[in-house]
Order: sequence, then C-alpha cells, then structure tokens
Amino acid sequence: MQESLPSGIFDPRAASAIADLELVSRRVAEGFISGVHPSPYYGFAIEFAAYRDYVPGDDLRFLDWRVWGRTDRHYIKQFEETTNLSCFIFVDCSASMAIREDNGVSKFHYALMAAGALGYLISRQGDNVGLYSVSAGEPDYIPPKGGRRHLFSILAHLARLEPAGAVLLPHALNSLAERISHRGMVLLFSDFLWPTGELVQALKQLFRRRSDLILFEIMTSAEQLFPYDGMTEFEDVEVGARMLTQSTLVRDAYLQAMHDHRESLRRAVAEYGGDVVPITPAMSLASVLPAYLARRARLL
Repeated sequence: MQESLPSGIFDPRAASAIADLELVSRRVAEGFISGVHPSPYYGFAIEFAAYRDYVPGDDLRFLDWRVWGRTDRHYIKQFEETTNLSCFIFVDCSASMAIREDNGVSKFHYALMAAGALGYLISRQGDNVGLYSVSAGEPDYIPPKGGRRHLFSILAHLARLEPAGAVLLPHALNSLAERISHRGMVLLFSDFLWPTGELVQALKQLFRRRSDLILFEIMTSAEQLFPYDGMTEFEDVEVGARMLTQSTLVRDAYLQAMHDHRESLRRAVAEYGGDVVPITPAMSLASVLPAYLARRARLL
C-alpha cells in the first residue's frame, strides 16, 4: 500500500498530526534530499576501491573512460566509504519544552520530529548516530552506531519520550561530555533557559572533548516577543510557581534579559567554533538539516 502523507510534510502542524515518527522522519529527510541535494550522500567522503564490469543501467558517471580507451572494455569504478563520523543527538525533556506555539505544536514535539529527521539523514550519510535524552529522571543513553536497525531503535526511543519536571541542564551536558571518547558532532535540542554562566561552563566541557556543537535553540514566538498586556499570571511549568503581574511593567526587563542571555550564549559558542541555530515550532522541519550538512562538510 502506498504511503499517504499531507503535501506539507515540512510543515510542523501537518507533520505533528501523523503518529508514526519514523514515517515523518524519513519523509522529511528524503524530501529535503530530493529537493535540495540530488545525491543522498552530499559531502560524503569516498575512496576508489576496485573495478568491476559495466552492467546496463549502471551510472555512467562512474564509467572509467581512460580504461575504455586503452582496453576497449567498459569498467565501473567502485568506491569505499571512508567517513565514519559519530553524531550525538541531545534532547531536553524538561517540562518547559511542552510549551506550545500558536500553531499548536509544542517545542518538544517539534524537537522530536526534527531530531528524527536529522537521525535519518545522519544514518543515510553513512555516519553513526546516538541519542542522549534527559528528563527529571535518569538520562537515557544510546551510543552512536550505524545501520537501519540502530536508527529504528533511536526513532522508537524518541517516540516514547515525554517532557516532564525540571532538568539540571548543565549537569546533563556534563554527563554527556563524560561519555564522549573521541571527536564527533553533538546536536543539542533545548530552549537553553538556564543561567548563562553555568550553561556556558557545561558547554565548554563538550568543546574540550573536541566536539563540534550545533545548538538548536528552540523557543516559541511568545517566549521571544512577550506579547502580553494587562494583568497576567505566569507559571513556572517545571516547579509550579505562579506570579501575577502587570505585563507592561516587566516587558522591557524581560526582553532585555532574554536578549542578553541569547547573545552571551551565541558569543560563547562561536568562540569555540560552534553554531547556534534559533528555531521555533512554526518553522519548516527542513530548517534544521542544512546546519548539520554545512557543519559536516567543514569537518571532512
């Protein structure tokens, strides 16, 4: 039976209506590949390995015309994959990630769909992919490996995650750093709403492990713009604390504090050569994929 999906598969609202995370991940990654990069192995490092006889239907790009000119026989070049990059996907499962955008998609659900698409793309690129998710309980760790079976286990694990409670984000990042034994790429999905100094110190531990970092900083439009008027009650969803205040009196202070935090984070990450990619649950699910490919191309 042919798969049926909404035409706007990159649209997070349309994609979130599909219960099968593996299906969403695959179609987003493959849709991006076919629409932007003709080859699914964009930037893939390969080395010549051997020749074999040409068979009708083989890609003529790999036909060795020099050998044909000397021998009048058709040979196809075979290549060997030489890249084996290890990539960790980190997902923040704190309760603050459950906040929804105006389109009804939560930061957390968007992060799961984007992380799944990235995992699928990473696996298609021939790299190893692992998962580190952290919630109020013990962190879940799946070491990086290759292969379809391993990818499906990661997607199945992602589909079971739920946002809950408070997460000590610096502690979680330090715990991840302790598990990294060699250079690789770390892709972090979080709102990074934590005191800047502690957060930066934890990120430095990852950089010291020679990790190449991409921070997918996911926030709703409301968190960024503070579009509230009059008396408004705010709730800390992680600890349950509530505060009733006049929105107009705190707007400027809030916006300045948010700007300072995000700029400090961006500068600290840039100092070590990492990237911060601001995203919202309203953005196309394909938005996260170019950052990975660009970073990967620079590593090879």
